[in-house]
Amino acid sequence: MNNLKENPILEDAFNPGGGSGGDMGNDDAGNQIKYAEATYQIGGNQVVLLARPTQHLEPSVPPKPTSPGHIMLLAGGVLPQDVANGSVDIRGAKSVRITSGPPAAPLLSPATSSPGTNGVEIEVSKTQNISLERGDPADPTQASQLIAMTPGQILIDAQKGSLVLSSLTSIHLVVGQSSITIDTTGITIIGKPLVQINPVAPPLTYLYPPNDPMLEDPQSQPPPPPFPQ
Repeated sequence: MNNLKENPILEDAFNPGGGSGGDMGNDDAGNQIKYAEATYQIGGNQVVLLARPTQHLEPSVPPKPTSPGHIMLLAGGVLPQDVANGSVDIRGAKSVRITSGPPAAPLLSPATSSPGTNGVEIEVSKTQNISLERGDPADPTQASQLIAMTPGQILIDAQKGSLVLSSLTSIHLVVGQSSITIDTTGITIIGKPLVQINPVAPPLTYLYPPNDPMLEDPQSQPPPPPFPQ
């Protein structure tokens, strides 16, 4: 390691109120900080970064109060002129898998690793969400473009931008037994039980309940409500 030393700035930021520290040991609060002015590299056939409360070897010794387990990967420039100059690269020659969820719930949460992963996988538990959000730097007051997957729906919101679905072969929209198919032969619309295009008003069965007396005398029925423009 080149120019490996303790960094008082990092120590103040991540270890408020701690002790003086040491070269290889922990300070009074249990923190250990290492810093290199050039490159700091960790290597091994398998590398594991694990964040969780430690347990004492003696069961009678209660664990120290700690914050929730947390791992941060941060690359930033020097404040204030170089704040945006930082990048994080993640690459797996075969695969990259990102998961979320309690590890003790195998039926509800995805496995941390999977030998079948080939490429990039992002998977969360059945009760969690996945979202991709893009703000508009030209107008920070506007809502962000959003793709969100929740237990109840999948939302795609382009805001002021265009939303394009493009294919050289076909596009299918399917709900139950109803579908819209766009392919090189044209557009096929199948609606079960029906297809409505610009309906003037809902059917009478939706205006009045079954066996309503007004259904027996069409002349007594009021005009249907105007279709909203």
